[in-house]
Amino acid sequence: MSTPRKLPPLRNLMDAGHKRIADVIGVDAACELSLHFGGERLLVARAPQPSSRLVRKMGMPVAEQLGAFFGKEHLDVPLATPVVASYLDRRGIHRNEIARILKRGRNQIRTLLMGIHGHKDEMESSQLSLLD
Repeated sequence: MSTPRKLPPLRNLMDAGHKRIADVIGVDAACELSLHFGGERLLVARAPQPSSRLVRKMGMPVAEQLGAFFGKEHLDVPLATPVVASYLDRRGIHRNEIARILKRGRNQIRTLLMGIHGHKDEMESSQLSLLD
């Protein structure tokens, strides 16, 4: 049995723009932001309203942190597909589900994650278990 490889920190997979966001709200929240708003240009309010999409998806604390740093600025939220795929994989989300969430083919997600993880995941099954 081979020893599992240590995965690179998610922050190391991010580009400069994504790292800037992660510096403000944290790596996990930056991944969630990309998951919900990736590819969008958001106008970040200095004083977020509870009814805003940003607050509803990310919560008031994250919206306030973004508002304090990026307030009155347009924020281009990166798609960051490799980062988000790795984030979801590390949370135990099945690769078929990751493919559906990210609207990518299962083989594309598998190849992408193999590139990040540096090895073939021997535990991955090619089908969802119907008994889980």
